[in-house]
Amino acid sequence: MLGFTGILIVDRYNDIYLGFEGNIGKSFGSPSGSVTGSYIGSSLDDLFPDQANTQQFLSGLAINISAGALGEGGMSWSPNAGDYIRHIAWEIGAFIPSSVGISAVYSVKIPW
Repeated sequence: MLGFTGILIVDRYNDIYLGFEGNIGKSFGSPSGSVTGSYIGSSLDDLFPDQANTQQFLSGLAINISAGALGEGGMSWSPNAGDYIRHIAWEIGAFIPSSVGISAVYSVKIPW
């Protein structure tokens, strides 16, 4: 099933991004929604991307795969990430209702 979604992102530096996504997947009810937290790179090391690299990762195109039944897990890949940052973010959160899908996301930083 095809769908479109609005995106609001607040990063660790309190920068705000707005975006949209086109997705293919299945939600077992309507309407649906999710709240997720993401970690760029690996949670097993102490490497935190700086503000400029985080902005590169979150701005522009990304591909996301996620699935969940109340609890959710997923992964986003950003081709825009710089040379000093991992290109993958891991996600955990909550879906209501259960769903599974893949999406293309495009977001921009709001200049305040």
